[in-house]
Amino acid sequence: MYDWLIVVLVSLAGYIGAPAWFILFAAFGLTIEGWWGRLGLLRPSPRGISTKKTAYFVTGAISNLGLAAFAYLMGQVLAMLGP
Repeated sequence: MYDWLIVVLVSLAGYIGAPAWFILFAAFGLTIEGWWGRLGLLRPSPRGISTKKTAYFVTGAISNLGLAAFAYLMGQVLAMLGP
């Protein structure tokens, strides 16, 4: 649920012309929001994090960066189209 709030906030940052490094904050927030529960479930596991879960984490982090950048750019586009 918080992921939509983060996407809206980063698009608002793009709309008002905030610095582009807000994209990194949004990508970090999206990644933490999505993986917080999953990583918490790994604590009792004696095996730790497998390479498969690492690959999913990295792929998810890259896609969250793309989503944050897209939302930021759409905010800038809306600012250019507006009055």
